[in-house]
Amino acid sequence: MEVMGWIVVLIIGGYFFFKKNTERGQRFVRAYAFLVQIDDGGNVDEANRIAANVFSKHSNPDSDSRTIGLARSYAAAVHGGKQLSVITEAQAKGFKG
Repeated sequence: MEVMGWIVVLIIGGYFFFKKNTERGQRFVRAYAFLVQIDDGGNVDEANRIAANVFSKHSNPDSDSRTIGLARSYAAAVHGGKQLSVITEAQAKGFKG
C-alpha cells in the first residue's frame, strides 16, 4: 500500500477511535447523572430520562461541564477512578445508558 493509502487509513482509524472514546466518556457521565438521581430518591425511569438529556441538544454545555467534573470526582473517590465501575454500578440499579 502506498504511503498516502496508509495515511488515509490512519486518519479514518483515528477518527473512529476518538469517536468511540467520546461515546464511552459520555456514557460514564450519564451513568453518574443516573446515580445522582437514584441517590436523591428518584425512580429508575425518571433517572434514565434525566441521564439521557446529558449531552443532548436540550442540555446546557455549562451544566454538562460541571457534571463531567463531578463524575470524575465521584469515580476517583468511590471507584478508584474507574469509569467502568461507575457504569456497572449504575446498570445494577437500572441504568439503560
